[in-house]
Amino acid sequence: MGVPLHHAVPGCLDGGMVLVLRRTTMCGCGSVPPWIAYHEYVPSALNPSDPLSRIEGGLSASRLASLTSADLLRWCAVAGYCPTILAAVFPPLPEVLLLLRASQPSSSSSSSSSSSPSPPLSPSKQPVAVSIQDARAGAALKAAAEHARNLHIQQRPCADAWFKADENLASVFEDVETYRLYGKDAVDRDVRILLDLAGYPRTQYGAHKLLEDCGFWSRHEVPAVVGAGVQAVFDEHVEHDAATLACPTNRVDDEHAEHRKDLTKLRSIAIDDPWTEEVDDAVYAEPHPSKEGWIRIFVHIADPTRFIPLGSEVEKEAAQRSTSCYMPTGTATMLPSVLAKAACSLHERDVEANAKPRAAMTVRVDIKPDGSIGSYAVVGSQIMAPRRATYDEVEAFSTTQAARWEHEETFTEPFDQLGSDDVVTLNEAEDEDATALACLFAAASRRRAYRDRNQCVTFPQIECRVLVSRGSFEQEAGVPRSFTAGPHPDDAALGDDTVVALQRIESSSMLAREMVKEMMVLTGETIAMYGAKNNIPLAFRGQDTPTLPSESELPSHPHARAVVMRRCMTRAKLSVTDPINHASLGLPGYVQFTSPIRRYSDLLAHYQIKAFLRDEEIPFTDKNISLRLGESDDSVRDRNKAGRESDTYWVHEFFRRRAAEAVANGDVTIATFNLTPLLYLRDTGTIAVVCCEEVGAEFVTRIPEMSGDGKGVRPPIGESIELTIERACPIDKKIDVVFPSEWKVVGEYDGDDSDKENVSPEPPKPELVTSDNEK
Repeated sequence: MGVPLHHAVPGCLDGGMVLVLRRTTMCGCGSVPPWIAYHEYVPSALNPSDPLSRIEGGLSASRLASLTSADLLRWCAVAGYCPTILAAVFPPLPEVLLLLRASQPSSSSSSSSSSSPSPPLSPSKQPVAVSIQDARAGAALKAAAEHARNLHIQQRPCADAWFKADENLASVFEDVETYRLYGKDAVDRDVRILLDLAGYPRTQYGAHKLLEDCGFWSRHEVPAVVGAGVQAVFDEHVEHDAATLACPTNRVDDEHAEHRKDLTKLRSIAIDDPWTEEVDDAVYAEPHPSKEGWIRIFVHIADPTRFIPLGSEVEKEAAQRSTSCYMPTGTATMLPSVLAKAACSLHERDVEANAKPRAAMTVRVDIKPDGSIGSYAVVGSQIMAPRRATYDEVEAFSTTQAARWEHEETFTEPFDQLGSDDVVTLNEAEDEDATALACLFAAASRRRAYRDRNQCVTFPQIECRVLVSRGSFEQEAGVPRSFTAGPHPDDAALGDDTVVALQRIESSSMLAREMVKEMMVLTGETIAMYGAKNNIPLAFRGQDTPTLPSESELPSHPHARAVVMRRCMTRAKLSVTDPINHASLGLPGYVQFTSPIRRYSDLLAHYQIKAFLRDEEIPFTDKNISLRLGESDDSVRDRNKAGRESDTYWVHEFFRRRAAEAVANGDVTIATFNLTPLLYLRDTGTIAVVCCEEVGAEFVTRIPEMSGDGKGVRPPIGESIELTIERACPIDKKIDVVFPSEWKVVGEYDGDDSDKENVSPEPPKPELVTSDNEK
């Protein structure tokens, strides 16, 4: 009689009615074999009143012999055997169909099917055919999810634990993961059927929830991070190599030692955010010693190649990672911390270490009054650890005599408003560093004017710093006020203790950030000139001139204007032999050079230029460096996307928590924010890119219509509206908002959006190189 079905397919019957049909080779229609019924394989546990005779009456033996698979599926749906059909290899039987029916067919469906019109089935209710292997996999997934959901988050088995416990089931999880990351076409099997059998939505959202519930993915996993292979930890052999290279007694000899210029008597300032640990640049400036009106600038860059030989395990790992990945939950550095945050950094936490000279690459540039480069030099150097200063500290200095500028009320860039009188006033300061800062601001003003004359493309940006901590969040001194959100009640019950904080940082109104950016861009132009003059293969970056809307077509609101312009930017271009025009920067050539601790292309530039300075053979030819950069740039795009998607996830999670907190406390104000429409994504409707003014976060949502002239009108661009977050879903990047007066308690997002218009997130932004100062 064969294996009992309830043993062969555990968890799939659930008391439903079953009919077994075997495929035969007789009388096939074309290449599709017909089907014939075998009652003896029906489990004896079936209810005797099940209308098998009715099926036989509707499908005579002769009709069974001529039915195609599609015919049979349609007939069974009418008879009530839906929604699931399992096509299986059932040893020792040939291939069979198992028709599962959750309940008895209705009286209308019990009548003769040949004469009764069949009611249409929705796509999600159509019968589905799968293999017995998939049936067993679906049942196993369902059991695994039911078990894991009842565990504390920290107790759920991870991916490694699943592989150790059940490799077959772990491979099924891998298929679900692939579907979540890349869609159904990337998987050989139809994962949607497995999700259906496991009790999850047949969508990527359902796949994500299943992976989370079973512990195969950790809570709050971001798909882009998984897909890019971002890992914070390094393999043991890489860590060992890094520790050896960083150890003072084991370090490789400095092959550039006799070529280094002693600049230890020069002062320098490293200007960063207070949380920066990888200090890879420092700046200083002074009036030119002999040319009136000129400014001499020193940009010191960390020199990791002093410690990391080509071909070492650390260098190979850096090539694979290509860039540090900054996420709210932490940083996956390109280099191990013992190098990135200590030996290679221009400034360490260790006071004794900072008392010793630091290896650096120094770019000295003399700026003319018109902002152009008058002369330059590139040398390996030794410097003392720079003085640390935060952007806020430098900003406070820069605005001592400039509080009247009121940057935030105008789209005009701050350097356009920096007059010579202000610079003179700042130059009167007695402190040597204050004089240097005044010169730096003056040089930045000239450089910005120079790039403006070259038609550079710039726009203000609101930055939202996203932080995630465990247990609590302490406000950091000197940083903007944070808006926080504790664990979601559902997650807290399972042990989730993360806290999310959002901080608004307006880089366009911060002169300190703009000044440092100008110095880094200046360095990039200088290195491009140096490489071209000496025929050194480098990563010359460029960008075509974008086609921008006319001034009358651009919104007046600065950040709405920025969103429109951002979408017009073209992708970056690359040459390894000659500089190419960089339209957005307004420069004839540009090379990324100032971030070798966190970007592999910069590290390559250091290897190339240092070999030239030593009069040695340059490590990479045009062809070789092109291949390396091609691989590196692909990885950079993936990891940068991972960082952006991680920010996006946690922004949505912040609003999800605020919405839940409002429900728990019955207080609508907890989830109410000022949202400003920046761009409507369609000519009609209210789906828009909006900015949350309090925290500076951008996201896509459908804004409720405002009433006017008896019909709904969409809010104007740039006009802030008080709206309440009704619910949010970080997995699908969806946020629902309503007017506070219309707020009501709604259920959590469940991933089933079949009855809703799809709100797609903003399309990915083109790769836009605007600055080396991305910390």
